Amino acid sequence: MCECFTAPHSHKAIESGYSGCGCGCLGMRRFMTSEEQAEILENYKKQLQKELTGVEEKIKQIKRE
Repeated sequence: MCECFTAPHSHKAIESGYSGCGCGCLGMRRFMTSEEQAEILENYKKQLQKELTGVEEKIKQIKRE
């Protein structure tokens, strides 16, 4: 049994409470607690912030060239 809890890959998955992690296991649970959903969203937010930082760095690099 997979107990994998990596972040879902879409907003729809988060909003619906879908616990599939993207690793192919499709999760063993259908519903997450509010606390689990908040944790997933916080992790997702951190990843988006990192992505934004990377995009900003790339823009600066391109403008220097």
